[in-house]
Amino acid sequence: MSAAPLHTSGAISVAASGSHEGALQDYASRLANHRQGRRAVHVRLSQLSPANRQEHHIRIVMNTFEPLLRKFNGQIFRLWNNDIIVGVKGAEIADIDDYVIKLRFLFSEDPLLLLEEHSEQQFCRWYDIETDHPDFVVLAQTFSADAAKHHQKARSDAHARSGAKQNPGSQENLSPLTPVLLDRFEKALHGADLSPMIERQMIFAISGQGKPKPVLCEHFVSIRALQQKILPGVDCLGDRWLFQRLCQKLDLRMLAALPEISQKVTVPISININISTILSPEFLKFDAAIRKGAQQAMVLEVQSIDLFADMGAFIFARDFAHERGYGMALDGLNPLTFPFMDRVKLKLDFEKVIWSPEIARDFNLQRREYFVQAIKHAGPSRIILCRCDSQDAIDFGREVGIGLFQGRHMDRMLAES
Repeated sequence: MSAAPLHTSGAISVAASGSHEGALQDYASRLANHRQGRRAVHVRLSQLSPANRQEHHIRIVMNTFEPLLRKFNGQIFRLWNNDIIVGVKGAEIADIDDYVIKLRFLFSEDPLLLLEEHSEQQFCRWYDIETDHPDFVVLAQTFSADAAKHHQKARSDAHARSGAKQNPGSQENLSPLTPVLLDRFEKALHGADLSPMIERQMIFAISGQGKPKPVLCEHFVSIRALQQKILPGVDCLGDRWLFQRLCQKLDLRMLAALPEISQKVTVPISININISTILSPEFLKFDAAIRKGAQQAMVLEVQSIDLFADMGAFIFARDFAHERGYGMALDGLNPLTFPFMDRVKLKLDFEKVIWSPEIARDFNLQRREYFVQAIKHAGPSRIILCRCDSQDAIDFGREVGIGLFQGRHMDRMLAES
């Protein structure tokens, strides 16, 4: 019996279990009878510094390869450690290398690529499937085995942190999020009251020696609480693309809960929202509902990856929101991408930069000065340093001129004051 035909629409190939490693192993196995004209490239994003492995970086990489996938009947796999493997049919090395060069430029300031010697071999590996098929199969098998170990360890660590009693076999019973379960999740969400699962985190302004002053209150749904209530025993974060679809549904439920919440807060609200949600009929219903009662001003936070994916939609959504009195913030920036986002030209009210300890460690004098100048241009009171989990983050932010802060360390400071 011949192997099943290999075809794709350019979307990510996901196995029935929801495992990208399982899909890769199946793909490698089926290539045994379809080797001619096949090539693959393994992009080792896991070798980059943590500051360059944020979620928006991975999504940019995935989007970068989309034209190649469409043109050469390709498949792409995002693996447990955020490495990317792309397989195509009929493409020359030069065709693929055009996209690899774009990635090398994107991460050109990463320590891995600053070291010219051997950097190409460390960043990616090529496979000519006609001759390298055995090696490619071994690669897929290795990722599958490593993923199983990684997920098991992550679940063990999660149980240990929560202080829960270990239940033999419970880790194996944790089911991945699949399209079928997501459909069930969405139906359960339709009538669910999310108010008890909405958490809040303040954004503070720090000036001089004065005490932190709350200026915004971000509202977001606790994924852990939602998971425990609606689909206990399901790993909602296991498949990032299905999780993204889930987040779009959560947007709509958040909008339903916010009109009542907005009447009880004393500082302006911010919410993380997809651009597609701002342009949806549900947002118009929300806008009409929220105008009926007295409420604080509201800021809509959109992810930078959404801006990169469709600038036209972002501009339309931004103008649409501004006309109705909402502020706009761009979330998901890091010190490398932030200087390229001109807040004034983009007509943004705020920009959020993600803190990582590697920022202070990896910044050389030139890069630091470039970052400081970008903050001055954008306006220190318009830049939010988020995920501040330690005093180091606050100290760094104040040194470079940032005026707004958000994170668990700020929460602890508020609780102690």
